[in-house]
Amino acid sequence: MWSPPQRRYRFTRADRIRATREFRAVIRGGEKVSSKNLSLFIRRHPGPGRRLGLAIAGRLGGAVSRNRIKRRLREYNPIG
Repeated sequence: MWSPPQRRYRFTRADRIRATREFRAVIRGGEKVSSKNLSLFIRRHPGPGRRLGLAIAGRLGGAVSRNRIKRRLREYNPIG
């Protein structure tokens, strides 16, 4: 029986920033690092662990394309 490959680490729903107020706090109080295709806003999280929030611009494609980008970014974990 086929099963998907095991991932070493995955950002679960609890690890993700989902609320608008949390995104705004990161943008206001964080540090910005950007390139031509990607902007990162980084802010220290006071609690344990890491949190990740992804907002993909609509100009990068439809919902399917944007969700694919988010899945790939969530899978990438340089620390794990």
